[in-house]
Amino acid sequence: ALLSAFLQVAAHVLIRDHDAKKGMKIGFNQKSYLRLFTNLLYDLNTPDPSLDSSLIEVLNAFTHTFHKLRPSRVPAFAFAWVELIAHRMFMPKLLISKPHRCSVMFKTLIVDLLEFLKPYLQNAELTEQVHLLYKGTL
Repeated sequence: ALLSAFLQVAAHVLIRDHDAKKGMKIGFNQKSYLRLFTNLLYDLNTPDPSLDSSLIEVLNAFTHTFHKLRPSRVPAFAFAWVELIAHRMFMPKLLISKPHRCSVMFKTLIVDLLEFLKPYLQNAELTEQVHLLYKGTL
C-alpha cells in the first residue's frame, strides 16, 4: 500500500511537471524521473524474503503507475517510459510470473504504446523521434 501511494504521488508530480512545461523553452526533463523509477525497480528486486511473497503486488503497482504515465498522456516521457516497461527488472518478472494476470498487465502496457504510435504509423509521419520509438517498440 505504501509503495502504491508513493508511485501514485511520483506519477502525479511527473504529470504536473510535464503539463507545466508544455510550450516552454526549457521543456520537460525525463531523466530525473527515469532515474527515480529505475532505482525503485532495482531496490525492490534485491533479494529480500519479505518482498518475495508480494512480488505480484509490486509488479501490479508499477504496471498501474506506468499505465498512468502512458505516452498518449505524457508524450515527453515516451522514451523513458519504453525503457522502464522493457527494463530487465520489470518485463521479465512480469512475463514469467505464474498468474495469468501478469501477462495481461504487460499486454495493457504494449497496447498503450501501440495506441500512441497508431496515428503516426497510419499517416506514415515518421519523424526521427517517432522512428526511433518505433524501432524501440520492435
